[in-house]
Amino acid sequence: MRLIIIAILLMIAIPAQALDPGQFDITVYANEDYRLNLTHTANGVPVNLTGYSFKLQAQAKKGPGAAVLVNFSSAVTDAAAGQTSHWLSRRATAANSNAAGIYDLMQTAPDGTVTYRMRGAIKFLETVTR
Repeated sequence: MRLIIIAILLMIAIPAQALDPGQFDITVYANEDYRLNLTHTANGVPVNLTGYSFKLQAQAKKGPGAAVLVNFSSAVTDAAAGQTSHWLSRRATAANSNAAGIYDLMQTAPDGTVTYRMRGAIKFLETVTR
């Protein structure tokens, strides 16, 4: 299983203007389990994620009516340490062999405020060994 650990910067206060989310491109091999572990920090200090939830979804393209490639399972794994995990099963990666598109990571605060924290391109590489 591929394990990627990334630190992304979160703003503690709600900004007056929407901030551009962090950019990170994801490559997934078909027919394997995939996990993306993130540590959310502000000024190098983990952000407490108690009460927060996350959703990561990939689509074939932008815009209304775009086909959803996959919805990642997501969980806050250690709220005090600012850690989240987002994963796909082997079945989900196999179903998207050779697919490509875009994704984003949506954060919902305890008060219902929605913020997009990360986005980028996603591609699923075909595998041949079974």
